[in-house]
Amino acid sequence: MSKSNSRWRFMNPIEWLKSLYETFGAKHPTASLIVVMLLGAGLAAVLWQIGAQQYQKGQSVPAPVPPVVNTTTGPQSPIMPNNGGNITINGGNNAPQPPPPPKDKPK
Repeated sequence: MSKSNSRWRFMNPIEWLKSLYETFGAKHPTASLIVVMLLGAGLAAVLWQIGAQQYQKGQSVPAPVPPVVNTTTGPQSPIMPNNGGNITINGGNNAPQPPPPPKDKPK
């Protein structure tokens, strides 16, 4: 298709921009620049949000972990005061226990 053809001018986006600038921007170039920048920023924000929503759809949501509650009752409960017992509550964590601190060396 040759550039002199009227159909080429109809399909050429540069001609559209030239026509829009002649209509709106030639009389007020600064105001038209601000309007075009705001429209471009709005379009970019909308596209960015659409991409974020598509990304969120692809992410799996992990199931919430139920809280671990350790309770004991009775007179020999290790949680009761003045019982002298030691207890370790780790909340369901399977990490190994650290070794006890070394005892003092005899002199």
